[in-house]
Amino acid sequence: MRSTKEMLKDLHEEELFDFYATSQLVLVTLGGTVKMFVPPAIYISLDPSPDEKYLMLTSVHRPYSSIVSYKRFPKKVELWTIEGKFVREVCDLPLAEDIPVAANSVRKGKRLIRWRPAMPSTLYSVETQDGGDANIEVSPRDIVYMEPAEPLDGEKPQVLLKLDFRYRKSYWCYGSFALVYEYWYKTRITRTWVILPDLKDHKPRLLFERSSEDAYSNPGSPVMCRTLAGTLVIARIKRN
Repeated sequence: MRSTKEMLKDLHEEELFDFYATSQLVLVTLGGTVKMFVPPAIYISLDPSPDEKYLMLTSVHRPYSSIVSYKRFPKKVELWTIEGKFVREVCDLPLAEDIPVAANSVRKGKRLIRWRPAMPSTLYSVETQDGGDANIEVSPRDIVYMEPAEPLDGEKPQVLLKLDFRYRKSYWCYGSFALVYEYWYKTRITRTWVILPDLKDHKPRLLFERSSEDAYSNPGSPVMCRTLAGTLVIARIKRN
């Protein structure tokens, strides 16, 4: 594996990483009042829910590695209220030193955890079914899930879509409508699915299946607009 400047070389550099990368989040009011918010950690992202009631905090933690960068260190995703109350742990992924080099290989476990842009506080995520190894033949390969910020006791994430290729991206619209894209490098095939996530008995519909190398068949991307919360959704065109 090729080494880079991002990799830690020894225990001393691990201690330096802890010292310089650890941060303390604070809430600052318009009046200048400062309040300590959640425990210190090595936070790599902070994402508020569209209704601004929750914060999704992503951090990395020990054990570190000397052969991969911090992006593959153990990663924890937690939900907190905006007042600083812990809600739950969404996932805690282990150190990822063994991601295969094959194209379309990814990290094991949940990934791409996001807020639904047109919902107050609903999460969607993707999880591999092949251990992240693109060399393994399996169906489905990825599953797209949806879950509320605070599930009821015993409530499991809802399966939105099962994919035979690797999940690539999605676009969401107001209400119950979304476009989900999957892609497979070896065949260059890309698929676009239409899903209605709020209808449990809905069957996904294949909208496009084409070669990613065929530029003439590329339908382009949907026109997007911003919601009142500032999130991006597919624009709806009013007809007279």
